[in-house]
Amino acid sequence: MAEPRLKKIKRFRSIRERFSQNDEVVIKESVGDFDIKGLIRLYRDSLIPEEKSVGTTWDSRRAKYPQISIDFDKYDIESSITVIDNPDINFDFILSLKDGTEGIPDLYATKKLMDILADDYYNQKPFAVNSVIQKENIVVVDIKPLKEKVEALRAKELSINLNRNEIAGQVEVRKNVFVYSNYQVGSGGVLEATPTYDIIELIKYISWVVTKPAANYDDRLIPSDVLGDYDGYSEEEESAPADSPSEQTDTQTTDTGDTPSPPPGQYTPIGRMGLGAGETVFKDGDYWEWDAEFKTWILDRGANGRRDYID
Repeated sequence: MAEPRLKKIKRFRSIRERFSQNDEVVIKESVGDFDIKGLIRLYRDSLIPEEKSVGTTWDSRRAKYPQISIDFDKYDIESSITVIDNPDINFDFILSLKDGTEGIPDLYATKKLMDILADDYYNQKPFAVNSVIQKENIVVVDIKPLKEKVEALRAKELSINLNRNEIAGQVEVRKNVFVYSNYQVGSGGVLEATPTYDIIELIKYISWVVTKPAANYDDRLIPSDVLGDYDGYSEEEESAPADSPSEQTDTQTTDTGDTPSPPPGQYTPIGRMGLGAGETVFKDGDYWEWDAEFKTWILDRGANGRRDYID
C-alpha cells in the first residue's frame, strides 16, 4: 500500500531589495516568512448592505453579482509572529529582527496590534492583515552591527583598564542596552566575556525611539542606568568616601613647588577651583560645596537647605 503524500505547505516570503554601495550590487533578503492556510473569497456587496460595509462581503447571498469574486490568501500570522504584551512596548507595525543579511527574520508585534489583525481575519477582512506583512510595511532591524559595536567597545574596555592592574579610570560595563557581558576570570587571571542578549530590552529601546517625544523636555532622555549596568572606579573613590569633606585648600603649585596665591577675591573663601562637581571643603566651621556650573563655592546655611552663592 502506497504511503499518502504529504501536502506541501504554501508559503509567502516577504523579500526586500536594497542597494549595497560598497559592493555596488542589489541585495535581496527575507524580512518575514508566512505560511498560507487558506483563502478568503470576497464578493461585491450591495443587495443587503452590512452595518459597516467596506464594499465587499464574504457571503454570496449579499452579493449583487455572486458569480464575480476574488480570492485572498489567508496567512498564519499567529505562528509566524511573537506577540509582546509589555507596558513599555507600544508600536503599530511588525518588527523584523535579523542577525545579518542572511539571518532568519524573527517577527514581533504588540498584543494590541495582533488582536486587531486577528479580529479582521475573523470577520473575513484580509486587507489590513495582508498589507501589514508586505516588505514595505515591515520594520527591519539588523542586530549584527549592534552586537559587533558592543564587542568592539568591550575589547577596548578590557585592554585599556579592566585587564590592567590599575584603578584610575576603570569602568566595567555589565549590560549595554540588550547585551550582557557575563564576565568570568579566565586563564592567566584576565577577564573574559560570554555575552548573552535580551531581545526584549532591545525592543523596548526601539519602541522608545519610534514613540512621540514626551511633553516634558527633561523626560526625553533615557537615564544611563536604565540603558546599561556599569561601575566606574577611580583613585579618588578608593582613597576617600565620596561624601568625605576635603581639608585641601589648594592643589596648584609652581615649578619650584610653592603654592601660588589666587587672584584677589577669586574662588572665595577656599581660594581655588573645586576638583569636581560636588566637592565639599570644611573651612572656618562651615561646609562649602563646589558648583561646577557657576564655578563658585556654595555655603550651606543650615537644615532648611538655603544656600548662598559667594563670588
